[in-house]
Amino acid sequence: MLAFKTKQRTLPSYLGKEAQCTPQKAAELSKRILRVIVKDMRPLSLVEGEAFIDMIEYACPGFKCPSRWWFTKQLEKAYQRVLDDLKGNLKKSAEKRPVSGDFAYWTDVGVYIKSDSGASVMEQEP
Repeated sequence: MLAFKTKQRTLPSYLGKEAQCTPQKAAELSKRILRVIVKDMRPLSLVEGEAFIDMIEYACPGFKCPSRWWFTKQLEKAYQRVLDDLKGNLKKSAEKRPVSGDFAYWTDVGVYIKSDSGASVMEQEP
């Protein structure tokens, strides 16, 4: 007579495909969602979509996606950091060698900064 050995079930097999989402993985996933919104120019309402929520729950069970208001605050913080860095870099450049004439500078977040004979202007991307 053949005897079959049974294997003890693991905790993930009771919970589904994966165990619950860890706080570290949740933080990284939130950053990556923000990156998708910025790089692909998606609306903030993306995070409230039924299909998006379903996909995220499948990819990382137990993950609670932050609201669009949280992502708005993160975008504002990132914008302010980039703007402060840009101002600091322009100030350092001006101290090293004064700028004479006109110049233009594009930031990686789509802000166009133009100087016409010493007058600085911030504009939307043309």
